[in-house]
Amino acid sequence: MRLLILFILLSASATTYGQKKKNKVDFKLLETELNLLCESITETESDESRIKTSKKFNDFFKEVLSKEKSFNYDFTSIVKLKQLTPKDKSFKLYSWATSFEDGSYTYHAIVQRYDKKNKRYVLTSLKDNSANTVQTTKKILSPKNWWGAYYYDVSTMKSKGKTYYILLGWDGNNKLSNKKVIEPMSFSKSGRIKFGANIFKVTKGYKKRILFEFSSDVVMSLKFHDKQKLIVFDHLAPLASNLSGERVFYGPDLSYDAFELKKGKWHLVSNIKINNEERPNTPLPKQPKPKKKTE
Repeated sequence: MRLLILFILLSASATTYGQKKKNKVDFKLLETELNLLCESITETESDESRIKTSKKFNDFFKEVLSKEKSFNYDFTSIVKLKQLTPKDKSFKLYSWATSFEDGSYTYHAIVQRYDKKNKRYVLTSLKDNSANTVQTTKKILSPKNWWGAYYYDVSTMKSKGKTYYILLGWDGNNKLSNKKVIEPMSFSKSGRIKFGANIFKVTKGYKKRILFEFSSDVVMSLKFHDKQKLIVFDHLAPLASNLSGERVFYGPDLSYDAFELKKGKWHLVSNIKINNEERPNTPLPKQPKPKKKTE
């Protein structure tokens, strides 16, 4: 019933705004409607309903973001939507998740940026193709085959004159394991978005992005320490030596590793000491509610 009322409201709002294009857009009202719709994604009872509701949210949100002055509006009150803006304010990235009964997730994201050449804001939707992407740490990815994640932080760096936006993301993966990712995002001269860059120096060569997998029973810390130019993270280890390689049994061992930024590259540093500099934690997407038993 709640969804039916919500969809009626959305339809009415769309009609109203279509008829009154010259009037000032009430982003506060639109944000309230988006919040209700986003919350309802996890409240519906079936996976099929979640997919449909998420699509409705995506379509309506793109309509809202296409409106003039939407870039200047702060949509942070939408609880299950994460909004990121880099320091140079060149774009906004919105990400959210659709969770399913089996514990898996599909991720969604929209990049909103200003096209200086055509003097307008453009929207790019990202398509989660992580389930079909192999050798992910070695590939440059595009919006059409994006390694889906719920991004919770962003930092900016330069390498050989090119600007990269380093994204930290979370992936619920499944009931047994979770994942986290360090993802570089950049723009070509024509404005095309690229994911991945050969800027992570590890023990053997370079990687284009960094992936972590660990038990869903534990929490892994992955954060920027800006002053020290570090990305600090929990060192993951198996619960027992005979479980080496079985990532569903990995968790923090109370030590920390990091990537340190030096001359445009992130260099892996093991077993570091950290201070208390931390960015605020971000709430992660909620797991779907279990279905109610019927008599």
